[in-house]
Amino acid sequence: MNKFMTFREFVNPGAFGNTATAGIDNQFFGVGKSLNLPTPTLELPTRTMEGRVSRIRYTENPIAIVLDSGAVWHLTKQQWDYLRSTNKEPKTGSRVQIEMFVDGTIRAVNVF
Repeated sequence: MNKFMTFREFVNPGAFGNTATAGIDNQFFGVGKSLNLPTPTLELPTRTMEGRVSRIRYTENPIAIVLDSGAVWHLTKQQWDYLRSTNKEPKTGSRVQIEMFVDGTIRAVNVF
């Protein structure tokens, strides 16, 4: 290794040096390539839950939709009316796919 490196070579040594001489696996890093780190994104992580509607309890407040997977989806009257107005009203036997953020807030709903 050279004693006198420029600042650029000191900060990013993989781009200027041969990694084969350092004993690093060339298949992973490649000869003379720097390590590529993932770029951060602002999107929140999500999870998807889906199942068939086995029962809808209209008389409860909030309205409870029970899926065959055992999950219960609670809706207010205003949310139920919105689903009806957008032709996404869940019915018994229909398949529901709910994409939600990790904290439990719903991002998207698809009713098939």
